[in-house]
Amino acid sequence: NALMAQRLVRKLCDCKTQRAMTEEEKVSMQKVLGTLSEKSGIVIPQMENVYEPNGCEKCNKIGYKGRTTISEILVVDRDIEELITQSASSSQIRDKAIENGMIAMQQDGMLKVLEGETSLEEVERVV
Repeated sequence: NALMAQRLVRKLCDCKTQRAMTEEEKVSMQKVLGTLSEKSGIVIPQMENVYEPNGCEKCNKIGYKGRTTISEILVVDRDIEELITQSASSSQIRDKAIENGMIAMQQDGMLKVLEGETSLEEVERVV
């Protein structure tokens, strides 16, 4: 059994511009991605640059074209099932799921920011 949650975020158009991350953004990104479990199998990309919307004829000068999802899937394994039957808090269940390899929605969004698929502002707006 599993539970899934997802949100749509706008995809950056090909006209996107790259810029260096601020120290504040790096700290924020590290805080979110620092809890990724090795069990997730994710290798965190370099936290040096992010992309921003620019605007061109192709995207009607908006900077975004199309949408993609950021999501999380909670697999209800024995550990999670036990926490549920013990009436554990949602944060305890979430922490255990992340420990077991779940990629939280905010983490998925930040990974897509580092890959240049969407902007930091877009993920912050949606999550």
